[in-house]
Amino acid sequence: MSVHEAYGHARSQELYPFATLLRRGIKLALSSDCPVAERNPLIGVRDAICRRTPSGQDLGVAECITVEQAIALYTREASYFSFEENERGNLKEGKVADLVVLDKDPLQLSPDEIPNCRVKMTVVGGRIVYDGR
Repeated sequence: MSVHEAYGHARSQELYPFATLLRRGIKLALSSDCPVAERNPLIGVRDAICRRTPSGQDLGVAECITVEQAIALYTREASYFSFEENERGNLKEGKVADLVVLDKDPLQLSPDEIPNCRVKMTVVGGRIVYDGR
């Protein structure tokens, strides 16, 4: 059953009011809803930007956010909700170096291309744990 079938077109446009919450200064983070939804955060980034269902129907385009906002909600802002904003969430001296290096810059891609980025390297606690170069 699609979101539109479950909630109706009008109500489905009000789901996940990311832009509204951010405009009002409400703390927000993004994550996957796996196993209900894809676990790949790059798909979540695309979906937060585009606001479309898998079948291509609009899903509240008034709530679209930018790629910068979506990435921050998966990283910096997510650390707040695990009470770790002073230890991780962004790259800053003294913080844990957890990061992913992608083969393309998501800020330079169209939203539909973002999920096609491939992980080249993963660093956890300053240590390389995956090197796919």
